[in-house]
Amino acid sequence: MVTVDGPNGKEIVYNHRDVDRHAIVLKKPPPNYPRTARRHEVAGLVILSAVFSSTGQVTNIRVLRGVSELNESAIDAAKHIKFEPAMKDGKPVAVRVRLEYRYNIY
Repeated sequence: MVTVDGPNGKEIVYNHRDVDRHAIVLKKPPPNYPRTARRHEVAGLVILSAVFSSTGQVTNIRVLRGVSELNESAIDAAKHIKFEPAMKDGKPVAVRVRLEYRYNIY
Protein backbone atom coordinates (compact mmCIF):
# COMPACT_ATOMS: atom_id res chain seq x y z
CA MET A 1 0.00 0.00 0.00
CA VAL A 2 1.07 3.53 -0.75
CA THR A 3 -0.54 6.93 -0.34
CA VAL A 4 -1.09 9.29 -3.27
CA ASP A 5 -2.85 12.57 -3.87
CA GLY A 6 -6.39 11.66 -4.84
CA PRO A 7 -9.41 13.68 -5.93
CA ASN A 8 -10.33 14.37 -2.28
CA GLY A 9 -6.88 14.60 -0.69
CA LYS A 10 -4.57 11.77 0.32
CA GLU A 11 -5.76 8.29 -0.57
CA ILE A 12 -4.40 4.84 0.27
CA VAL A 13 -3.74 2.83 -2.89
CA TYR A 14 -4.07 -0.92 -2.54
CA ASN A 15 -2.48 -3.67 -4.57
CA HIS A 16 -5.02 -5.74 -6.51
CA ARG A 17 -4.21 -8.76 -4.29
CA ASP A 18 -5.28 -6.86 -1.17
CA VAL A 19 -8.85 -6.05 -2.18
CA ASP A 20 -12.01 -8.14 -1.84
CA ARG A 21 -13.32 -7.17 -5.29
CA HIS A 22 -11.28 -5.81 -8.18
CA ALA A 23 -12.24 -2.63 -10.00
CA ILE A 24 -14.67 -3.36 -12.83
CA VAL A 25 -13.96 -1.54 -16.09
CA LEU A 26 -17.23 -0.44 -17.66
CA LYS A 27 -15.85 1.52 -20.59
CA LYS A 28 -12.30 1.79 -21.94
CA PRO A 29 -12.40 4.03 -25.00
CA PRO A 30 -9.70 3.43 -27.60
CA PRO A 31 -7.07 6.13 -27.97
CA ASN A 32 -6.99 8.47 -30.90
CA TYR A 33 -4.14 7.72 -33.26
CA PRO A 34 -2.31 11.05 -33.68
CA ARG A 35 -2.38 12.12 -37.32
CA THR A 36 1.34 12.86 -37.51
CA ALA A 37 2.22 9.53 -35.89
CA ARG A 38 0.02 7.67 -38.39
CA ARG A 39 1.47 9.64 -41.30
CA HIS A 40 5.02 8.76 -40.19
CA GLU A 41 3.96 5.13 -39.53
CA VAL A 42 4.82 5.29 -35.83
CA ALA A 43 3.50 2.18 -34.09
CA GLY A 44 4.09 0.48 -30.77
CA LEU A 45 2.89 -0.29 -27.29
CA VAL A 46 2.31 2.32 -24.57
CA ILE A 47 2.12 0.94 -21.03
CA LEU A 48 0.75 3.18 -18.29
CA SER A 49 0.47 2.94 -14.54
CA ALA A 50 -2.60 4.63 -13.07
CA VAL A 51 -4.73 4.71 -9.96
CA PHE A 52 -8.42 3.84 -10.14
CA SER A 53 -9.56 5.99 -7.24
CA SER A 54 -12.29 5.17 -4.74
CA THR A 55 -14.38 7.98 -6.26
CA GLY A 56 -14.35 6.58 -9.80
CA GLN A 57 -11.65 8.79 -11.29
CA VAL A 58 -8.43 7.76 -13.02
CA THR A 59 -5.52 9.58 -11.36
CA ASN A 60 -1.75 9.50 -11.03
CA ILE A 61 -1.17 8.36 -14.61
CA ARG A 62 2.43 7.79 -15.61
CA VAL A 63 4.15 6.20 -18.57
CA LEU A 64 6.00 2.95 -17.77
CA ARG A 65 6.95 2.21 -21.37
CA GLY A 66 6.15 4.56 -24.16
CA VAL A 67 6.50 5.80 -27.68
CA SER A 68 7.03 9.56 -27.52
CA GLU A 69 4.58 10.40 -30.33
CA LEU A 70 1.83 8.23 -28.78
CA ASN A 71 2.12 8.76 -25.02
CA GLU A 72 -0.21 11.77 -24.72
CA SER A 73 -2.91 10.02 -26.74
CA ALA A 74 -2.76 7.00 -24.43
CA ILE A 75 -2.86 9.19 -21.32
CA ASP A 76 -5.89 11.06 -22.67
CA ALA A 77 -7.69 7.76 -23.37
CA ALA A 78 -6.90 6.51 -19.85
CA LYS A 79 -8.49 9.62 -18.33
CA HIS A 80 -11.80 8.63 -19.95
CA ILE A 81 -12.01 5.09 -18.55
CA LYS A 82 -15.23 4.45 -16.61
CA PHE A 83 -15.14 1.86 -13.82
CA GLU A 84 -16.64 0.70 -10.57
CA PRO A 85 -14.06 1.09 -7.78
CA ALA A 86 -12.43 -1.88 -6.10
CA MET A 87 -13.89 -2.88 -2.74
CA LYS A 88 -12.26 -3.78 0.57
CA ASP A 89 -14.27 -4.54 3.68
CA GLY A 90 -17.41 -3.32 1.92
CA LYS A 91 -15.98 0.11 1.06
CA PRO A 92 -14.66 1.51 -2.24
CA VAL A 93 -10.87 1.81 -2.32
CA ALA A 94 -8.20 2.96 -4.75
CA VAL A 95 -6.03 0.44 -6.62
CA ARG A 96 -3.03 0.76 -8.91
CA VAL A 97 -3.59 -0.65 -12.39
CA ARG A 98 -1.51 -1.24 -15.49
CA LEU A 99 -3.01 -0.11 -18.79
CA GLU A 100 -1.79 -1.08 -22.24
CA TYR A 101 -2.51 0.70 -25.53
CA ARG A 102 -1.28 -0.87 -28.76
CA TYR A 103 -0.95 1.28 -31.87
CA ASN A 104 -0.74 -0.63 -35.15
CA ILE A 105 -0.41 0.50 -38.76
CA TYR A 106 -2.64 -1.59 -41.05
